[in-house]
Amino acid sequence: MRSVIHRIMVQRNVSSPATSSPATFSPATFSTATLPHLMLIAPFATPELVPAIATETLPPSSQRASQGASHGRIADLWIAGWHHTQQGKVTEALTAFKGMLHAAQAGENALAMSQALCGIGLTSSQLGEYSQALNCARQALQLAEGQRHVGAAGYAHYCLGVVHGQMGNLPQARLAYRYALLAFEVANDAVGAGYVLSNVAVLDCLENDTSAAEELWVAAIAQLETAQAQRGEAIARYNLALLWAQTGLYSKAIQSLRRAATIWVALGDLDSEAIALHAIGQLYQQLDQIFHALDSYQEALAIYRGINNWLAEAQVLSQLASVYQHEGMMLLALEHYHQALSVFQFLGDAVGIEQTFCKLGKLYELLDEFDAALECYRQVLGVQAQAGAAKPHPQSETYRTQRSQPQAFQIPSIPHGAYWTPGVSTYAMG
Repeated sequence: MRSVIHRIMVQRNVSSPATSSPATFSPATFSTATLPHLMLIAPFATPELVPAIATETLPPSSQRASQGASHGRIADLWIAGWHHTQQGKVTEALTAFKGMLHAAQAGENALAMSQALCGIGLTSSQLGEYSQALNCARQALQLAEGQRHVGAAGYAHYCLGVVHGQMGNLPQARLAYRYALLAFEVANDAVGAGYVLSNVAVLDCLENDTSAAEELWVAAIAQLETAQAQRGEAIARYNLALLWAQTGLYSKAIQSLRRAATIWVALGDLDSEAIALHAIGQLYQQLDQIFHALDSYQEALAIYRGINNWLAEAQVLSQLASVYQHEGMMLLALEHYHQALSVFQFLGDAVGIEQTFCKLGKLYELLDEFDAALECYRQVLGVQAQAGAAKPHPQSETYRTQRSQPQAFQIPSIPHGAYWTPGVSTYAMG
């Protein structure tokens, strides 16, 4: 572990700044041809407040009740913001963190203000408001340094790393992580250090240094597992699995994904569990272990349907269709492609619609159903014109009310004895 940390401290592309300029980490775009993208551990990986905020000593006598109530509201707003972030509700998270900042200002709680500013900065970054995100993270750092709190300063540096990473400023992100790791080491914060190691590994992947990334993820997993930081451990295991998959180590990748999925089950994180199962299915498909692939896809599909993740449902249906087609089960392939198409059409997903019509056209050609194939290709030509039609967002209340199940579809006539297999489409996450 010491050698790994030392490598980060003296890593390339890092120069000492004239002033203490924090950096932030970004969601990576590293992926294999068919597997989901890397996950980065944001500071929201834990709902805990900075230790000093959570254990802050209240003054005696009459001030204790009012300040205790203020502290409770601060903690509630932080947890609310964290939950909204986990659910992808960025606007709601931003509102919660701003409320936390106001509560902290009213109570003159500088450390809570610092953490709230980190939350505002990170959610602003997700909305593409990078200038505001950097300003908030820098203010958070100033407050933490003013209080001489090493852990809070490390957290602010960590947040800066996130933002710089999202902006593609990898040297700045590395510099911020370097400062964050130093602070976490001094504060004896094993979880924070594990998060930094995992996120720096993502930066290594972005720069194609896979051996360094593997070393860091192995170290991060050991650190996070010992500290019982399950969410961070699961993400590190997931990312390491993607790295192994890219280098052809499919069996090791599947084992790591299964461990991550087990953790997500224990945490009740159904969406992440489904993503892991989805990736496991893709790897089994690469290994030509079709029955295992189908089982994993079906498990992922059931979860996606249960949590109303319609886009992911359509993608898995398309993958199932490709598997069936490859195995010669053309009827099943057609059925699943049409199910996927019905979902893509309802979502107004022009790319998904176009790709699915193309796959259907090719499949009909294989079945000598040339009229049906031509109709599919004609539909492709009209996709962009139709894409302008107003559609409710797939996660909106209007959408959920209008559609609780995929719309009905019709399977065109095909020759007797034909079979099909579902195809695999890339599923990206952020």
